[in-house]
Amino acid sequence: MSGELSKGVSLALCQTEKGQELLDMMDFNFYDVDIDAAIIFVISLKQEVILKYEIKVDMEYLLTAGSAGEVDLLLKKDDKEVAIVEGLKLASVDKAYIKEHIDKAIVNYNPLGTSTFIIAYAGAADFAGLWNRLYSYLTSYEYPIEVKRELKELVQASAAIKCAEILLNKDAFVFPLYFLAVNIGR
Repeated sequence: MSGELSKGVSLALCQTEKGQELLDMMDFNFYDVDIDAAIIFVISLKQEVILKYEIKVDMEYLLTAGSAGEVDLLLKKDDKEVAIVEGLKLASVDKAYIKEHIDKAIVNYNPLGTSTFIIAYAGAADFAGLWNRLYSYLTSYEYPIEVKRELKELVQASAAIKCAEILLNKDAFVFPLYFLAVNIGR
């Protein structure tokens, strides 16, 4: 395994306490990095790889613990939106909280019908039970735009990740909405 670790570079930069909290919740091994070597590595990559996706992160959201009115993460390719990501912390199925995030992601932030991902970071002792309650709520949820295909659960290779997909219709454009729940433990 130590040979594999030396083959890749991953960089995590935290500028806020919330960013550090998110990293602390992840089950990763962190190592000190020679930042000069990392910068040289990134610069040495072909430009089209570096610029394949433009990522817009709502820094105000990160700094204000969720009170901002912008998308959490927006991915663009060739100046076109390709994905919207909305994140939330979930310890229980708080219907008002979940509804707020769904509506923001598919109505407020999504005038173009862009593929949307709602990622719930779950810290429940009974992750399977939390997912079952969340999935039940999502199947009965009254989406504010037309549903083209009902919610279906997707098969995952990890018990720590649950995923479901629904197809929505916005102005005659059908797009997927994915719900992901990630068990980050307690």
